[in-house]
Amino acid sequence: SNSTQLTNEGSNQNPSWAPDGIHILFDSDRNGNRDVFQMELNGENQIALTNHPANEFAPVWSPNGTMLAYLSEQDVTQEECTQDASGECPQEIFLLDSKGTFLRKVADLKQHLGGIIWSPDNQYFAVLVFILRTQKWFFMTCSLKHSGHLLTFPSC
Repeated sequence: SNSTQLTNEGSNQNPSWAPDGIHILFDSDRNGNRDVFQMELNGENQIALTNHPANEFAPVWSPNGTMLAYLSEQDVTQEECTQDASGECPQEIFLLDSKGTFLRKVADLKQHLGGIIWSPDNQYFAVLVFILRTQKWFFMTCSLKHSGHLLTFPSC
């Protein structure tokens, strides 16, 4: 087979190809909790893009490669983690620029979230949301508005 192991530390999940075809995002627990990492296609230069005591996972590149979105338990309290029988923590969506320098929380959702999907024009993304009260999943769409260096979310 033509498979090559690219990582050898921790449990690594949720790979996402960069639009440039050179980088891969993934999340790993190699530092004690889940953080978002980036590496080159050959597995070299593995760097943590996030470093927070809370879990940060399921990263996805924007189609133009300038931003990535990921799920985080960063602003969730322990009480919120134990509100349902599963004991899982609700998540929120964060955006990070491709250099790992600009961080922005999208909205104060604190729901159980599934995968993030970007629109081809980088103007929208959708996320799967689970509502505990109804026990149903639905898609929520957020629009991004770029104004100079500001990024706002008028419909999230």
